Amino acid sequence: MNLQAAIARNRRRQARFQKYERILRRLRQRICDYDDAGKGDKASHLIARCQTILAPFHEARRRNVQAAKLERTPSAFEPGLNHNHG
Repeated sequence: MNLQAAIARNRRRQARFQKYERILRRLRQRICDYDDAGKGDKASHLIARCQTILAPFHEARRRNVQAAKLERTPSAFEPGLNHNHG
């Protein structure tokens, strides 16, 4: 797969995630309206479906946040940072 194809694939993937994020946000904002209209079960099913589709996106975001946090936090095993000995 060449670079242009990979970029196009990633753009489509990100657009899909953004679409389902918008749908999920709208469903959550209107869940009481759906319950009042007797469509709470359908709304709950759609929310679960959106969460399933978005699971890889959220997992990647969690991984990236954790990696960034670890990069900002110095390790006690790095030379020159251990203040207990010396």
